Amino acid sequence: MDNKRAIVLGGSMAGLLAARVLSDHFERVSIVERDRFPNDAATRKGVPQAKHAHALLAKGYEILLHLFPDLDEDLRVHGALIGDPATITRWYQDGQYSRYTHSGLIGSFQSRALLEHLIRQRVLAIPNVKAYQQTDVLSLVANADGSHVTGVLLRPPVRASRNGTVPLAEPAHGVIGAGSPEVQLDGDLIVDATGRGSQLPKWLRELGYAEPREANIKVNFGYATRIYRRTDALTNADGLFVAPTPPQTRGGGIFPIEGDRWMVTLAGFLADYPPTDEQGFLAFARSLSVPDLYDAIKDAVPLSEIAQYKYPSSRRRYYETLERFPEGLIAVGDAISSFNPVYGQGMSVAALEAMTLNDALCDQRHGFPLRFFRTVSKVVDVPWALAAGADLNYPQVEGQRARGTRLINWYLKRLGRVSQEDETVYRAFVRVVQLMQPPSLLFSPMIAARVLFGKSPRANATPMQAIKHSQQV
Repeated sequence: MDNKRAIVLGGSMAGLLAARVLSDHFERVSIVERDRFPNDAATRKGVPQAKHAHALLAKGYEILLHLFPDLDEDLRVHGALIGDPATITRWYQDGQYSRYTHSGLIGSFQSRALLEHLIRQRVLAIPNVKAYQQTDVLSLVANADGSHVTGVLLRPPVRASRNGTVPLAEPAHGVIGAGSPEVQLDGDLIVDATGRGSQLPKWLRELGYAEPREANIKVNFGYATRIYRRTDALTNADGLFVAPTPPQTRGGGIFPIEGDRWMVTLAGFLADYPPTDEQGFLAFARSLSVPDLYDAIKDAVPLSEIAQYKYPSSRRRYYETLERFPEGLIAVGDAISSFNPVYGQGMSVAALEAMTLNDALCDQRHGFPLRFFRTVSKVVDVPWALAAGADLNYPQVEGQRARGTRLINWYLKRLGRVSQEDETVYRAFVRVVQLMQPPSLLFSPMIAARVLFGKSPRANATPMQAIKHSQQV
């Protein structure tokens, strides 16, 4: 593979991080984005879920600091809250609050819009990176036998005028194909980072290749979010997360973000969607399994309208199982696997995939795409198993259940209870959830012995008693 030009389709987090690592390996990197990038930390049409809470897990934060060493300071300047995720946010799940114990990990809490803005600033400042905004991707361009993708066919945006149709100019980072309805952009490597709406399976079929096998887990998950001015209503924490636990379908969270604000997200499984009117929103919060979230926001000052987003299903495309795949083409991010957002894994998985791509580019022999997919599938396996296992706890959720799912879920439920009194088990659990360790850690002989023979917290303790108890242990 020649390392002259790489093209990244999509300018969200996965695309930006891919462009960052590609800039170390290619002479030129072009980002093609159908939206217009905002000049500040604002949401945009192409990322509707950006108005809702996003977690940056400890592993994702670690990778971002590796790729952008000055990011930590800038996050702090902009008001992000950086610290131990186990103490900043308290979790209520399966009838109990998480243990109050330092995990030794570091994470960052801020809005998705702020984080993406700071990343985008840094990527677009790299000398050999260029972004083409408000530009649609029409199709791939390949050689005569379709064995090698050599570029993409693009359509610059147009607007109606009295004299006909003219291309829209871009304020920064390039205007392509002035006066032309279609433009071909040649590249040595095309990276599809267009998200869960990726057209890659269709493009493969058009080139004569098989489409990948898909796994879908139909959760019918939806959430509604509102920004509030932060208060001191929470004790011993800056944030709160009430996880929905079967058969309960409702959950919610209070997430501290920049500007001394709370991002409050309410969520429901199985089409139990939170309302978008103020009275309904508060009533939904009051219906959660513990009153703490409602008590915190009932008198808080709202700073935004209520935004809603619906997520029908988690989806994974198994490109690594294909026998044939064209050279010069790969995919990353939600184009490979789209996770239920309730688990907050998406941005951190995108960061892990970017590092996987960086390592894979050291070996660019023939067959690079399938080697990359087979390697990155191991990265996706862990968060997919964690999310799918939790989703399939609901009998009504449609999806393939692997053998042993019930036994594993029983074990993890007991692990959660034991972790209230066993700090070793709790730290192991946090490290797995934060993607710092693989799930196999939770099944190691030492942890398994503690889980199977350890003590569970008092069954009749109230949530607040559980918190006090965990602080005393």
